[in-house]
Amino acid sequence: MKPKTSRLPSAGIVLMALTLSCILGIQSARAETFVVEQITDVKASGAQKMFRFAPELLRLEVGDEIEFRNSIRGHTVHTIPALWPENAPPIAISYKPNATVRFPEPGVYGFKCQRHGVYGMAMLVIVGDPKKIDDLGERIDAAKLSDDAKQKLKSIISNAGLTP
Repeated sequence: MKPKTSRLPSAGIVLMALTLSCILGIQSARAETFVVEQITDVKASGAQKMFRFAPELLRLEVGDEIEFRNSIRGHTVHTIPALWPENAPPIAISYKPNATVRFPEPGVYGFKCQRHGVYGMAMLVIVGDPKKIDDLGERIDAAKLSDDAKQKLKSIISNAGLTP
């Protein structure tokens, strides 16, 4: 007579399946890395179009990263304090061909090139679902920025439909 076998999987198989699903779940939940180039377009008409971040607006999820490229030969990446979450550490990148920044909390993050911000070289990053976005225009007005940088940032939020 043949011994009865259970049709249920053994505890080892169940444990292995759970472990594998957890590992795959963690891998699919990994943060994305986006690239932002710092451009000097010598063929552009005027300094306001010559110096820029590309793209000038990014929407990220909490935990995502940006790799800033070309922080050399004059380009930098610096925090705009008026457009920055209170608990996020400030950013200052200079003289690096590549630098990666992680965004651990929701909010609006403003960046400028220290040298070319006077010409409007600025960008915005919106992470998650920030609570403080309805006063973005006022915060831009209050920021210590050139008129060209303020105009660029207002243009970015207007084109993105972020103005009330």
